[in-house]
Amino acid sequence: MKFKEQINKGLIEVINEDVLIIKNYPFGFKKCDMTFKKVFNRRGQIIERTSNLNGKISKPKKTTSSRINIFIYDRELKRHFILSVNGLNLSVYNTSFKCGGVYEDYYFDLTNKESFILLDFFKDYLNITEEVYIRIKGGLK
Repeated sequence: MKFKEQINKGLIEVINEDVLIIKNYPFGFKKCDMTFKKVFNRRGQIIERTSNLNGKISKPKKTTSSRINIFIYDRELKRHFILSVNGLNLSVYNTSFKCGGVYEDYYFDLTNKESFILLDFFKDYLNITEEVYIRIKGGLK
């Protein structure tokens, strides 16, 4: 399955929140509430993931830092993902903080013309100015 095709089909939804709570998250043979929170450290933004299983809250598991993290949901797969943005590079992670395995491509360079669909779709969430957007679209590659 291709991530860009899912965007073209209108199946990718951006969750513009700083905290994402997933109820009935599969956790081994049980289900729990999983919380994903965007927080900042000295190197950028990270995601802290904690589980709440029968009232016991786990120690937070953390991602490496990125410039921006965006929560997304694939309506066809009925799964949440994290889009990690570093500079003009995007990586799609699943909620276990792993790349790959779901989409055929999970790493994208926004200066590549084939990735302009991603640039257009996520433009409002990338924290770039209109001037930067036009320069990227103008054709670096």
